[in-house]
Amino acid sequence: MLTAPQLRDAIEAVLVKDPEGLIVDLTEVAFLGSAGMQVLMEAHNQTGDATRFAVVADGPATSRPLKITGIADLISLFATLDDALQNFAA
Repeated sequence: MLTAPQLRDAIEAVLVKDPEGLIVDLTEVAFLGSAGMQVLMEAHNQTGDATRFAVVADGPATSRPLKITGIADLISLFATLDDALQNFAA
């Protein structure tokens, strides 16, 4: 809840540049709550078809909440940054 606004600001700063892709790496995140998941869904909705969007999350603190809520069915989810980068490069 405390860091969700920072995540939102960082994502918006990138999306204003119309990138081809955006990867949010949650590897160092110890807790992903509803506020953070809402920011990820907002980012997913903002990217549309023009920008590829993915999240790096592995483990119970990040990937588990995304899977339980069904967000992982909507957003490309990868266990490592390397996996996400390889997918974007393909």
